[in-house]
Amino acid sequence: MLGRYGDQRAELHPSCWREVEAGKLAWRNFAERRLDGVLSRLPRFAVLSDSPEFRERVQDPRLRRAAEQYRVEKNGNLVLLGPAGCGKTMVVASIIKRLCAEAVAAFVSDSSKLEYAARVVWTSAADLHKSRRQHRLGEGEAPEFLLAETAPLLVLDELGQEVADDRWLLEFLNARYNRGLPTISTSGLTRLELDMRYGVGAVRRLVEPTGRFLDVFNAANGGADER
Repeated sequence: MLGRYGDQRAELHPSCWREVEAGKLAWRNFAERRLDGVLSRLPRFAVLSDSPEFRERVQDPRLRRAAEQYRVEKNGNLVLLGPAGCGKTMVVASIIKRLCAEAVAAFVSDSSKLEYAARVVWTSAADLHKSRRQHRLGEGEAPEFLLAETAPLLVLDELGQEVADDRWLLEFLNARYNRGLPTISTSGLTRLELDMRYGVGAVRRLVEPTGRFLDVFNAANGGADER
């Protein structure tokens, strides 16, 4: 019986092919379980960008392109700015789901993608700062804060919703910047409001050394992206 084994055509007994397929399924199940922790943190409405639900809820074409085209190694940092309900968080969730799906598909030939995806951290600015505020003084940094600070890819959702001393952001982003770690952020604040709240230096760190702001507040006027 002819079939493909890896990249090669091969002829094996049907029982052997069944073992091959069973092995593939076992590897896939292992890879998917490895990503349970990441996927469980995503919003319940997380779907891939090619799904009807995504198309229905995300109308802005630039947000759709970001969901389809964003690549960590190419695009680096990304900040989505826009009003509530425009689909910012849904876009980021679709990016992480795609990253995980690609890691599972590539697992047998490239296990590094799976390990990278498994260490992605999804958190909100409110949850992140709450973990730090509630951590006991004198016991070092909060574990959740350290995990986010060192994640190979961090999603920082709803920046501006936390009740906090706003100086925390620059310190946090500097630590990630010094490690060369990319961050995807969302905020319901405008760029000017972010600058006024956190300071220009902290906001600039959101996209440094490489990245961009995608501003959909002014969708009717084209909402120019900014570096």
